[in-house]
Amino acid sequence: MHVERTADQAVLRWVCHDHAVAASPGGRRRPDPGSPMGALVDAGSLAEVWVSAGALHARFVEERPASAVVRVVHEAVVDALATNAAWLTEATGPVPGIGLATVQETVDRAAAAVFDAHGGRLEVVHLDDGVLRLRPHGSCRGCRLTAGTIDSLVAPAVRRAHPDIHRIQLEDASSRQRSWLPRPRRR
Repeated sequence: MHVERTADQAVLRWVCHDHAVAASPGGRRRPDPGSPMGALVDAGSLAEVWVSAGALHARFVEERPASAVVRVVHEAVVDALATNAAWLTEATGPVPGIGLATVQETVDRAAAAVFDAHGGRLEVVHLDDGVLRLRPHGSCRGCRLTAGTIDSLVAPAVRRAHPDIHRIQLEDASSRQRSWLPRPRRR
């Protein structure tokens, strides 16, 4: 597990390889009041906690939290994972305030290495009413393999991290517009 900064200076992300977080649905969490994380929420150090893309996110009340507060939150995250806290797997609402920067981070983590290796990238250009629009750049424009990369890497990552997004559209002037429904196929 490690902590990362996000585009929002008040939010830190704990990337967890723990099954409780990685396999749980995205959404807000309400830590138990008696838990260390719950005490931080009740004390007003944290505004909210949520899980998305296999990571636990914490929005601090302060825009740039002090390292001492971050250390205490880190210890609370470690405690929650060590004790298999039930609140980690129980979503109490949707992921808060999905912004373009947050979705762009998800897309980049899912497939930036593939796109970078081929001299291209995907840009998140619009998000409205659960529909995400992506625009390919560089060598990805018009490439027939872009659709496969979205299918196999981007759509599953978006589905896990942002369950409120129900469709992905690729805007590419050199080909027709493509859409994905990032839901697992029923067997």
